Amino acid sequence: EFASDVTALKAFQLLKKSLQNNASIKFLDFNAASNWKATGRPAMVYVDASKYGKSFVICQKPSPSLPPKICVYKAKSYGVTEQHWSTLERELDGLLYSLDEGSRYIEGLPGVPLFFDHKNFFEQIFL
Repeated sequence: EFASDVTALKAFQLLKKSLQNNASIKFLDFNAASNWKATGRPAMVYVDASKYGKSFVICQKPSPSLPPKICVYKAKSYGVTEQHWSTLERELDGLLYSLDEGSRYIEGLPGVPLFFDHKNFFEQIFL
């Protein structure tokens, strides 16, 4: 199934290339994130969920002009029950997972942008 999925193969090739180019996990510069308006280096949280699991990363730019680097990465696979949840339920579970497991890394920061890719997330919750 994976071998015939063009998007998955492209993602896998991108991951391999990234690892070959010295991809690594960096330390979160808490002082820079605390003063992000002056440094341009906030901590940022990216959350995602799929049919098979949930994950989040906490990233920070090494300098304002560079792309963010991963500081914290956590993922967990879903069991049979969770795999039958709706997309919204899985996305919300991913958000809760990031709060439960990731808040210790960003606790005390004045603001942390949160990114997720479920386009109808706010519409389904707040409308």
